[in-house]
Amino acid sequence: MRFTLATIACALTLTGVACTTTDSVEAPSRPESTTPSTVALSRLPVSPFLPMPVMVRGSLDMIGYLTSPGSDGGLVATVYFWAPEVTSKAPEDDPTAPPPCELAPRVTGAGTDHVVVDVDLVWTPNTSKSVLMNGDCRADGGKHPVRRSYVVGPVSTSARLFTSKPDADTPLPRLAEPPPP
Repeated sequence: MRFTLATIACALTLTGVACTTTDSVEAPSRPESTTPSTVALSRLPVSPFLPMPVMVRGSLDMIGYLTSPGSDGGLVATVYFWAPEVTSKAPEDDPTAPPPCELAPRVTGAGTDHVVVDVDLVWTPNTSKSVLMNGDCRADGGKHPVRRSYVVGPVSTSARLFTSKPDADTPLPRLAEPPPP
C-alpha cells in the first residue's frame, strides 16, 4: 500500500472530522458502511502537580579545603563552597520533602594525588510550592549564599585538590581554618 502524508495525518486525527485530499491512494476497496461512527474520548484526571525534569544548574563556587584525621586514621578533606540558601530549605507545603534545589558532589581521582572536586546545583522540584523557589536555585550565587561543606576521603598526605570552575584543574586553596559562615 502507498500512503501519502495527508492520509497519515488524517488517520491520526481523532476529532471525527472528515479529511479530504487530492492525492491518490492505492488501497483495497471495501464496502462502505451506512452506519455513522462516533469516537468516544475520555478525559484523563488532571494532576495537581506534574514534576518537572531534573535540571543541572551548573557548578558552585569553591572556597577551599582543610585536611583532618578521619575515623580510620587516614586523612579526609573537608571542601568548602558557596551555595544558595534555598539548598537548605524544604518546600512550604511539605516540610518533610527534600529541598528542590539539591547539591550533587562529583569527585574524581579519590585515593590519588590529584583529586578533582566539583559540586553541581540540581533543580528537582517535587511539589507545586517548590516551583516558587526556582529563581533562587542558581549556581551564579542566587539570594543569600551560605557556606556549605562536603567531606572527601580518604585522601593521601600528598594529595592536592582541584576544581573545574572556572577552568579545568584550578587548584583549590588549602585553608588553615574553616572559613567564616
